[in-house]
Amino acid sequence: MAEPFVPLPVHRTRPRVQVAHPLQLTKWRHVHKVADHTYDQAVTHLHFSPLKPHELAVSHDFSISLVNPSDGYTRKNLTSFRDVAYSPYYKKDGRLLVAGCADASAHVFDIAHRTVLRTFKAHTGSVRTSKFSADGLRVLTGSDDRTVRVWDIATSTSLFVLRDATDFVQAQTSSPTSMHVWMTGSADRKARLYDLRSKECIFELDHSSAITDVHILPGGARAITVGGSEVRVWDFFVGGRVVYNLQPHAKAVTCGAVDVIGNNFMTGGLDGYVKVHDLSSFQSKGLMSFSSPIMSVAVSPDGKRYAAGMADGKLEIRAHEKLVGKTHAPFRHDPFKERDFEGWGRGFEKIGEENTRLFPGTKRYFNRGPNAKPSIDDVLISHMSKPKLAQYDRSLKKFAFSEALSLAVETRKPEVVVRVIEELIIRGSLKGALSGRTQQELVPLLIIIRKHIRDPQHSDYLAYLMHAILDLYGSEFGRGGKADDFVVSILRQLKNEVRTCYQLNAIKGSVESILCTIRYPE
Repeated sequence: MAEPFVPLPVHRTRPRVQVAHPLQLTKWRHVHKVADHTYDQAVTHLHFSPLKPHELAVSHDFSISLVNPSDGYTRKNLTSFRDVAYSPYYKKDGRLLVAGCADASAHVFDIAHRTVLRTFKAHTGSVRTSKFSADGLRVLTGSDDRTVRVWDIATSTSLFVLRDATDFVQAQTSSPTSMHVWMTGSADRKARLYDLRSKECIFELDHSSAITDVHILPGGARAITVGGSEVRVWDFFVGGRVVYNLQPHAKAVTCGAVDVIGNNFMTGGLDGYVKVHDLSSFQSKGLMSFSSPIMSVAVSPDGKRYAAGMADGKLEIRAHEKLVGKTHAPFRHDPFKERDFEGWGRGFEKIGEENTRLFPGTKRYFNRGPNAKPSIDDVLISHMSKPKLAQYDRSLKKFAFSEALSLAVETRKPEVVVRVIEELIIRGSLKGALSGRTQQELVPLLIIIRKHIRDPQHSDYLAYLMHAILDLYGSEFGRGGKADDFVVSILRQLKNEVRTCYQLNAIKGSVESILCTIRYPE
């Protein structure tokens, strides 16, 4: 049976940050345990799937477990590891998962079939951290060999290596505002911000201890480094200075997690507490107590569930009081309250489990479906509704690529157009979707390109689209057609953008020279 067509995931380019209300200060008292599980070894990393029901990937010992956050049931185990598994991370579409291993390799898994699609081998030390890039086309891995490697998923080749670290690379993250900005943290007490296009280190931030976790906050202007007993907040707009220095735990801080929905930042420590801080003021909002030292912490994308992994192998999932017990419990049949009177007429009344065996060919066997009642051991399967497909998704399903591109442009949403372009590039059908168009039909595409090509979140794919248009119709431009004015306008914008980049680089050099001469008070 063929798998159902999955619609293209279209994400908001800039997540909306909600300001915490003062009444939220008391809500952490009502966070209760939903599920728990105990593994043989420490739970080193956690990550929630971006798609509902937001399955939780748990790394422990030699495997990765995919856990249902509602009841703690382990749906799947990924066991293709020869050594300790680290840092599971979902791709944005929820279909693939990457994880590192202590045998110096990293694996990309197809979650639906539990198969290894790609294996990356070039490191000489344990791969402690692995993540997909924002565009989903690359994987970045950090290792004990003091390097960060960038891999091309399609060809399984290493594109380039970042070698600035002088000790184990233990954490990394991407910027929510640009797919080219990447941050790493290592045991040499340094966090480094990179531009993956130029492969240059933009900022080098000096933390007081070995860094175990890094995060770039929504907006891309601030970052958080976690390590030792401190949590430091850095502001890039003032030259990478420390704006907050927190010491929230009695023992070492091991991990952190950003809750965009609740506008919170959560830290876990070896003192057995998970503390919640407001992202606006970084004041403490609450805490959750656990029985063992915390090694990892995660927040579901909808902000409704929280997970903590501990050093003794315990995993605990918690939710607010109104969500506890919301899972569907199986129907309990009480034989002394409900009686089956089908046995009447044969001299006895059937109660409970008496004479429940069904024989083929009898009336009771024929009617066994309508009269069946769930028992306590039955598993309730929820109704799986078909996903609602947008018009461009329906066209993609029918392989009508030209129609899909036109429908995406009609939405006037750049994120939708970019997702359709990305899908067409993956399928190798972008030029086929563009062919056979008149200049009048090219105008809506050129309007989208002219309006959004300077946006760094969309510029890569829109530039690729513009190159494809010029390859197909370059000879037709310049003859006084309707599309000529738009092409000239796009080229003028690109020249202005290049000129602006040169000016910003000159300003950057001047600012860096000024900052180097300033001495900040201790």
